Amino acid sequence: MAFDKNNAMRNAEKLLAQGKIKAAIGEYKSVIRHDPKDIGTTNLLGDLLFKNGDTAEAVKCYTTVGSHYAQQGFFAKAIAVYKKIAKLQSGPEISKELAELYKAKGSASEARQHFQIVADHYQKEGRTLEALEVLKEVAFLDPKNTEVYQQLGESYLKEGYNTEAAEAFSAHGLRLQSLGRCDEAVAAFDRAIELDGNCRDALAGWCEAKFAEGDLASAAKRI
Repeated sequence: MAFDKNNAMRNAEKLLAQGKIKAAIGEYKSVIRHDPKDIGTTNLLGDLLFKNGDTAEAVKCYTTVGSHYAQQGFFAKAIAVYKKIAKLQSGPEISKELAELYKAKGSASEARQHFQIVADHYQKEGRTLEALEVLKEVAFLDPKNTEVYQQLGESYLKEGYNTEAAEAFSAHGLRLQSLGRCDEAVAAFDRAIELDGNCRDALAGWCEAKFAEGDLASAAKRI
């Protein structure tokens, strides 16, 4: 006998009206099993599971819904769902999801806040390189901060990651250069080149900064 979704939905609604939440959950699970693309019902099922004390299953439902909205580009809706998850389940994974969603939505301030939460968590666990990778996102999303890449470079250098440090110092130089602070930019590029003589961005930036300063001889010599 073919599954009758409309009948199952009516039964579930009737059971809810009678306060029989557990029985209604069973009906809604049947609906989702036969129609996994029914996102509205999946979200409702999550709410009922949470109300019935089944937090783990509720999170699974919400994750399906949030992922769907994110894939469809409905970032505000996805954020609302992941906020619900964050209240039920702690951990850096949810903060990272929220950070990426806020970034995609164009909400840089909120994205930075959540990336920082993730970075702090990784630092506490001793996952330094992962923390620094996340801090790159914080730096990228904070264009007015001229020191963040320098701090990132120092942190990489302290951990012995010279190539990554060079990239960070180069990014610091480019940010200073964009503000017309050529002397400081040259110093940042110099640090990058000392660590990695093949850092193209640093080499190009160094020459551009020297040209901007009018020091054509030095730029031409390095070229």
